[in-house]
Amino acid sequence: MLKAIIFDVDGVLLDSFESNVKYLNELFTKFGYPKLTNNDYSTMFHLPSYDVIKEWTKSDDEGRIKEIIAYGDRLPMDNNVEMPSGAREALYFLNKKYRLGIVTGRQRDNIFEGKLSECKNLFDASVGYEDTATHKPSPEPLLLVAKRLNVKPRDCVYIGDAITDVEAGNAAGIKVISYGKENLKGSVAHATSFKEITDAIKTIKY
Repeated sequence: MLKAIIFDVDGVLLDSFESNVKYLNELFTKFGYPKLTNNDYSTMFHLPSYDVIKEWTKSDDEGRIKEIIAYGDRLPMDNNVEMPSGAREALYFLNKKYRLGIVTGRQRDNIFEGKLSECKNLFDASVGYEDTATHKPSPEPLLLVAKRLNVKPRDCVYIGDAITDVEAGNAAGIKVISYGKENLKGSVAHATSFKEITDAIKTIKY
């Protein structure tokens, strides 16, 4: 029986691509690295910021990476990052029937960025980058949020936009709805809008 719906943030709850590029390039400029282009970032959009920084800087110095992230944590939050059309209304609708959770590669303090901050009270649990030792496609973050939601993994569905979301969900025993342009292999349904997400949820059999 479906009891909880878990969401990814970047590319699902927030249209954050441009904002993330701007944020990362502020870090890279500050520390003397070349800027990312949108095309560069498109191949890394699904990665946590820690991994993007590590990959782009080609640095194995964990202290250096943490220094960059610490500087980023002091930058002002972008309060103009928008949610997709219909997302806010869908969350309020789903919150009436299901427990809602978040699993994201974002740093914990940056989960509720932009307009998503207005919906923070709708979520019963969230898991950010620092909360687990391993990250998607590992099932660990999804298993942890299910535990925090006090539901069994089999009674959850995860909404994600990357193949790592599908792999993490399948490994955790959680059904996945792929969101966005691509119908990801291994997902049980596909949605290109939040209206389609609510419709897809109704079709999932438990």
